[in-house]
Formats: sequence, C-alpha cells, structure tokens
Amino acid sequence: MSNRELEDKYEEEANRELAKRLGINYDELMELDYEVHEDANDDGLVYGTYVEFNEEVAPEILKKIEGLDENYTIIL
Repeated sequence: MSNRELEDKYEEEANRELAKRLGINYDELMELDYEVHEDANDDGLVYGTYVEFNEEVAPEILKKIEGLDENYTIIL
C-alpha cells in the first residue's frame, strides 16, 4: 500500500468517525462543506475540537446534527 493510499484510508476512517459523532452517515458528511479546528493555547495544548459548517451547503443534512449552534458550529 502506497503512502497516498494509506493517507486516503486514514482520512476516510477519520471522516466516518466524525459522521458517527455528528449523528449522520458518511455519505451525508461528504456532501457538506466543513472545517475541523482545534482549540489550542499558544503552547499547542489542545483543549478541544470544533467543526464549522457552511450553512448554504445541504441545509437538510445540517438540521440532523444535534447541538449545532446558530453559527453552524459544533464542539466535539
């Protein structure tokens, strides 16, 4: 298995886990436009992770995500 294939496999596994945590399926997650961010201090200590979604992409899927705030952000 090449490095690229390994990276793709890791990314897919991470996306499947994210979809599960959001309460949607993998295919629905792939339809969304989103960014995953770490909440960290200047020393790199990570306090948590949050996801920001583009509200204009697939709003019917966004409605399924429990805990999504008015800014289309969810803390994981």
